[in-house]
Amino acid sequence: MANLEKDIQAIQGDVEVVPKNDRYRDGLETRLGDIRAITHLDEAIRAARKAIATQEDYLDRDKSVMVDLEAAIRFAREAVDTAPGDFPNQAALMNHLGGLLGKRFLRTRAMADLEEAIRLVQEAVNMITPFNPAYSLYNLAFQLSRGFSEIRSIADGDKAIQFVREAIDATPETDSQRARMLENLALLLRNRYYHTGLYARDRTDLDEANRIEREASKESPVKHPDRAYWLNHLGNLFRHRYLSTAAENDLEEAIRIIREAIDTTVKDHPKRPFWLNDLGTLFKDRYLRTGAIDDLEKAIRPNSKLDWASRLNHLGSLLSIKFLRTGAIVDLEEAIRITREAINATVKGDPGRVSRLSILGSQLGDRFLKTGAIVDLEEAIRVTREAVDLTPENDMTRVSCLNNLGSQLTDRFSRTAAIIDLESAIVYFKSALHQLNAPVIGRINAAKGIIRCGMFTSDWEQAYEASTTAIRLIPELRPRSLQNSDKVFMVSRVFGLASDAAAAAINAGKSPLAALQLLEQGRGVILDEMRADISDLLKRHPRLAEQFLLVQNQLETDKLMVKIRKRPGFEDFLLEPSKEKIRAAAKAGPIVVINVSKYRCDAILVTQYDIQSVALPYLNYKDAKERAQRGHLGDSEILEWLWDVVANPILDALGFTQCPLDERWPHVWWIPTGPLSKFPLHAAGIHHDNSTETVLDRVMSSYSSSIKAIIHGRRYPVPKLSVRSKALLVAMNHTPGHTKLSFAAQEIEELNAVCKSLRLDPIQPKRNKEAIISHIPKCKIFHFAGHGQTDYIDPLQSYLLLEDWENDPLTAATLLGKASNPQGSMNIDHGNLPFLAYLSACGTGQIRDQTFSDESIHLINACQISGFRHAIGTLWEVNDQVCVDMARITYEGMRDGGMTDESVCRGLHNASRELRDRWLNTPAGDKHGHRRGDGLSRDIASCDDEEPGLWVPYVHFGV
Repeated sequence: MANLEKDIQAIQGDVEVVPKNDRYRDGLETRLGDIRAITHLDEAIRAARKAIATQEDYLDRDKSVMVDLEAAIRFAREAVDTAPGDFPNQAALMNHLGGLLGKRFLRTRAMADLEEAIRLVQEAVNMITPFNPAYSLYNLAFQLSRGFSEIRSIADGDKAIQFVREAIDATPETDSQRARMLENLALLLRNRYYHTGLYARDRTDLDEANRIEREASKESPVKHPDRAYWLNHLGNLFRHRYLSTAAENDLEEAIRIIREAIDTTVKDHPKRPFWLNDLGTLFKDRYLRTGAIDDLEKAIRPNSKLDWASRLNHLGSLLSIKFLRTGAIVDLEEAIRITREAINATVKGDPGRVSRLSILGSQLGDRFLKTGAIVDLEEAIRVTREAVDLTPENDMTRVSCLNNLGSQLTDRFSRTAAIIDLESAIVYFKSALHQLNAPVIGRINAAKGIIRCGMFTSDWEQAYEASTTAIRLIPELRPRSLQNSDKVFMVSRVFGLASDAAAAAINAGKSPLAALQLLEQGRGVILDEMRADISDLLKRHPRLAEQFLLVQNQLETDKLMVKIRKRPGFEDFLLEPSKEKIRAAAKAGPIVVINVSKYRCDAILVTQYDIQSVALPYLNYKDAKERAQRGHLGDSEILEWLWDVVANPILDALGFTQCPLDERWPHVWWIPTGPLSKFPLHAAGIHHDNSTETVLDRVMSSYSSSIKAIIHGRRYPVPKLSVRSKALLVAMNHTPGHTKLSFAAQEIEELNAVCKSLRLDPIQPKRNKEAIISHIPKCKIFHFAGHGQTDYIDPLQSYLLLEDWENDPLTAATLLGKASNPQGSMNIDHGNLPFLAYLSACGTGQIRDQTFSDESIHLINACQISGFRHAIGTLWEVNDQVCVDMARITYEGMRDGGMTDESVCRGLHNASRELRDRWLNTPAGDKHGHRRGDGLSRDIASCDDEEPGLWVPYVHFGV
């Protein structure tokens, strides 16, 4: 039996070709049946089992349909053979027989049926008869489309599109058949996009298909009998575009449209079960995007009317999902058994067999990883290899099978040391990497597989080449047309790639600069795009600048970049910084990029004279990840570990081996990667009286997301103060729904006096989003004392809690000025940039989910990207009372230093040392005196972190 999607398309086409009074048409429509929706995983599994129990009734009914089809073919063939040579409706007879043979092909996969169907319909088109030429052209296109869909004949696909266009041109706009032709043209364009287009680079076919369906649905009367069909097709096109671009708006639109299609049909409509199934698939997509369990429950829809193999596959998939959620091996074992049955029930030649084999291979691979049984891995390799062999080379889905097979062979090599497995794995990974029409994420995963193989082969040159290819592919994951949240989701799927690429470069003997440039290209790509300043381009080449802002897909972007970079002065437009610019960025102090990879860990040290790497042999990716997951990152044990394995070797290499004898403190910028991004490097050390074995007692520390961020921040001079310069001060001592912050008001009160000594005019507007964002562009300092919230799923939605936070929160997206709602964004004048954003709240520099660590998106960075030259925030929960002293001492240091770039970091450094020393002099029993639940925490929810040093989490980001 055909898989679900092909079955739907085939039946829709069959019903359209067969006359309405034909009894075979009635049989096709009744076969579609009904779906009963359920909302719980266990209920879904029980319902799927019940659906399987109806096997005998279904098979009997299916056999009856086949008997009818054979009889229809026999009578149609007899009509064609016995018609006189001058019979005026000969073309109609040949069209009808061709259509029936095409239906039988879908059931039997007999190529002779498809070939004869195409020949008959082609002859009908060539006949000069009174018969409607558009009908024949359309039927020919329909038969050719089957060849395209089933055997991936690109030539058939192109011809089908050509003929259906001709059929549409030959059909009056008032003809009811025209809408159906438009629908099928849209489907053909979508299929050609997936099977032949450069995936995610040129969406011309997909966008045209979407436009055709949208226009058809808009023009159709609300009560038109085919409106629901058009809506369903349009909804599915939005889904396919979502799968291509990850634009969440497309996913939501698909859900809305298919819901409308369902709502406009009666409950016993024969297509309703399939549309419900489509809706369930969309809810599954949204669950995979958001992790919302409600979407998973909505996605589970049993369908007792699907073909037998599809029902089995449905149950097997549900059990696999349950295993992934619970880890219960019994669910996985049953999933494997059911999927085997589904494969056995799939007829030879059915394209659904490939996906079912691939699913079984993944399930067996999961069981191997769970139990270590090599027999499972052997079978996984066998069935996945069969899936690869059955998939046409130009099929975009082939890349996932190739990657699965490569991973399984690599796993077997790690067990058996059979070099042939490793060599074969590399061949499969390379094939996936260089399949141009494959999903970008699949090609990047193939590169990751090659890098992993480098660990066994020591062929790091090959790993380096694969990683550079993958890094160059990252921009294709985030076309400019996407919303920023969609870009964050897409880029998070390749976290760690840049670090692995840099490790491969160093292992391959490349220069530290080569490794550094891979990190600069592969990390922080979304922030770089937001940071992009095209003001010079607007002044000198306004037309190119306008095109840059409007460009939609990657192919157009690539071409436009070539044009821009040919202009004098724009040779390095949006490129990674050159060696000269990187070294110049370290003029104010060394920049330390710490690369943490599964394959090695190194520090890349950048000074104004040199770029070198220092191996960190005692820093281990797995160890760092586990420590980050356990939390308690301010514990003395963690700070000492950081000193021993990271900070001390780096400071020794830089020559910072003791505490400065005067007040000329060296200034170091830290750029950690991977799991190390969560750790307080500035606080690393063995803290006790008179100790100098600490970062705090040797250097001042700042952080950055990348060297590009430092370079960009220094493009403009330090903003000059005027008599009208403002300090925007916000105290949220009372926040709706949260604990009172007793010291927030005191913090702002003390800063009032300090700000006046800085020649700043303190202002305290209404504490709502609208008032705050209207004042930020006009201020030099923005100080917020209150609660903060980190969003686990989308860091752009992390926010500061103002009085209206429940309805209109002040998010990172708003601060970035790139919010999807234009009214909610800011417009900061680059000629009058603000100086400092001080976020005295919990976790404003925190990254909860490691998959977002490469992008380093949090509230602190949001402030920097929006225009603030400096930003101070926190890595985790902070104490309300300590916040007052930390802020006061920091601002006093800024005042004494003349409000220069250095004065911000020096002020926070002095504050941290003073509070650290105060902590060291506190009796041991009192060091942990402030605990969660005492009303002193600026956290809106319980944290897992202990607070042995309340001074630890405060950090500075800036130039």
